[in-house]
Amino acid sequence: MQEEKLYEIWQTIKDEIFGDLDQQSQELWVSPVSFKGVKENTIILSVPNKYFSNWLITNNYIEKIQTMFAQHLGTPIEVTFEYQHELPTVQETEKIEYEYIPEKTFVLQETFNPEYTFENFITDESNRFAKAVCETAAKQPGTAYNPIFVYAPVGLGKTHLLHAVGNKMLELSKKFRIAYITADKFVSDYVSAIQKNTLDAFRSKFQNAVALLLDDVQFLIGKEKSQEEFFHIFNILFDNKKQIIITSDRKPHDLKGIEERIISRFEWGVIADIGRPSFELRLAILKHKAQKQRIYVPEDVLRYIAENITENIRRLEGAFINV
Repeated sequence: MQEEKLYEIWQTIKDEIFGDLDQQSQELWVSPVSFKGVKENTIILSVPNKYFSNWLITNNYIEKIQTMFAQHLGTPIEVTFEYQHELPTVQETEKIEYEYIPEKTFVLQETFNPEYTFENFITDESNRFAKAVCETAAKQPGTAYNPIFVYAPVGLGKTHLLHAVGNKMLELSKKFRIAYITADKFVSDYVSAIQKNTLDAFRSKFQNAVALLLDDVQFLIGKEKSQEEFFHIFNILFDNKKQIIITSDRKPHDLKGIEERIISRFEWGVIADIGRPSFELRLAILKHKAQKQRIYVPEDVLRYIAENITENIRRLEGAFINV
């Protein structure tokens, strides 16, 4: 049977099996699963990693997929997976025990921007998956997706998502201690800790957090000692099932100048990108801001702004403020 026909069958099966799921579940779990091909009597599905195959198996979707393919093809069918990103077994790494010094620790982010919430993060196909995985992680830190790596060009909402995670976690529990920090501040704080001989205090800030939200990891490029420190902190948090969310302006493998062992850890979990915003999304963002601020802006003015600022949400919002 032609592969094009098999792909059509897969689309039909997918719509029938997953059609009743809510939109977030569809975007989170179903959209990333794709038909890869067939070998003898085995259907090959491509999934990002083992989180997705485990979800399909534990929810009995694989049995349904096999049954429906068998009905369409008239022969028994097995399903196997091809992983886009392997989740390697955590190798034994040097265990470093950091002394917890309460009087020398402090909350890395006392308050998150109250405007940066999931409710205010307007979505379309370009950013919906990134929002969905971050929102799920905020509600189930360390268990749903870990780590999460979000990449996008400047000004498309990565920082908004990190603050939204922080706001949601604190909404669920004021006791959550969240380490939000930019990579360049991580480097400067690490250098300062070396100079002042306060490395234990520096490390305990992260070790005793429920979550690490690291913004703009590309600023670790070329900082070998800072990368080594981050590597050990990452391992400690991951081993203790603490939530880790990293943002970057590029894909993990494009982070030339960051150690391969760190890159591999970014690929253990979910990788989500934020694409260029469509005209419809840009217009929706402007309308949302006008509604929140209870001001009237003519439709043609909003459309003009949306048509002329196409690549950067931050600039788009800045233009709106200046209207």
